[in-house]
Amino acid sequence: MGFFSSLFSNKAKVSYDQKVLEYITIFKDASLAMVTKDLIKSDDNKMKMYMYFFGVIDYVAQHNNISDSETIAILKAFLMNELNVPSDKVRYIANELMDNTTNEYYMEYMVIGGNAISAWANGDSFAPMKLLDILNPISKDI
Repeated sequence: MGFFSSLFSNKAKVSYDQKVLEYITIFKDASLAMVTKDLIKSDDNKMKMYMYFFGVIDYVAQHNNISDSETIAILKAFLMNELNVPSDKVRYIANELMDNTTNEYYMEYMVIGGNAISAWANGDSFAPMKLLDILNPISKDI
């Protein structure tokens, strides 16, 4: 994984967590580019989106040997700073996401998120659109 190695070299002065968040934020912006607020109004679609991004974060964390506790810290920062989850709800949502890793229905979206960022890192510029496919399945047919 040369791409991730160069992204997270030990020479950087920026904290590891900050570099991860910056990288994931770029992917988040691409993923949300075509997603309207109407698509994420329902609680089910919100959870799908959160699980998708949890998969993104988990993939990057695993491929950079980031500890579980650091991964959860990154997840919480991402939820609050990038997805505008109110600070008083971040812990609850993070716990719910971790609980959903054993739920086959929601786990699928975590896997899709991890696969999407992997494909994107390997040059697939359409990979971020997987989130739109999840939230609006009809978009796959267009």
